[in-house]
Amino acid sequence: MTSGVDEQRTGPGGITISVGALAWVVAAAVFVLLRLAFAWNAPVGGFELAGLSGAWQARIGESDVRFVPTLFQALTAALLHLSSSELPARILALVATCSIPAAVYLLRPRLGEAGAILTLLLLAVDAPAIALGASGSAMGLDLPLALWLFVAYSRGDLPDWLWAAGAFALATAGPLPLPLIAAMVAVSAFNRRYPTRNQALALGGGAALGIAFASFRFGLGWDGLRVPPFVLFNAGFEQAWSSGTAFDLSLLYGAPILAAGMA
Repeated sequence: MTSGVDEQRTGPGGITISVGALAWVVAAAVFVLLRLAFAWNAPVGGFELAGLSGAWQARIGESDVRFVPTLFQALTAALLHLSSSELPARILALVATCSIPAAVYLLRPRLGEAGAILTLLLLAVDAPAIALGASGSAMGLDLPLALWLFVAYSRGDLPDWLWAAGAFALATAGPLPLPLIAAMVAVSAFNRRYPTRNQALALGGGAALGIAFASFRFGLGWDGLRVPPFVLFNAGFEQAWSSGTAFDLSLLYGAPILAAGMA
């Protein structure tokens, strides 16, 4: 048997399993299983109820301020034509969220092996992250979008059409990627790392198209200029979901993640 710190040997064939690989498997399994349990068992309430209610009103053709709409909420409204259950929307959010372990794995050069595993474990057990990643709220795509945008930014060699798609997704997402975008802009300005002309056109075009889609409520008609991330950011301070606003609940349940994110 080799060193217990780096690897272990199991079975008669002497198969080698590294401790790092085992840690990744365990962290990813915890991440997925906690969200699967929430999606299957949790009652509908709070911010999820607001998002589903708005999507249902859109599904029957009624105007409602709860239909923001984000891209995820528009997809939820479409899914409600197939089933009146919240489960299809939760499965959609769960499938997207389960890509986060892969995104964190790709960030190892930035975070380090131990830092990446610790990041995944923190995200795995964070209560707000579990609820957002496995519920039919309007912010169902926010967390995976934020992580994959960080991956894209750290690489920086993406084709222009992918930057346009990312800008569209941001303009039709909720507020969670906003701090990441602010940090990316600040770091780029500090390092004088500016987008090329084609990248700037792609980013501006994708964002404008996303705002247009949201303002026309994804085909339901014009309802004034709407930028979903800012609409939901404002709602997080004004609307009480369950026992408090999103701001109150974040301070109560999300302190470890907020502290790590600030660091």
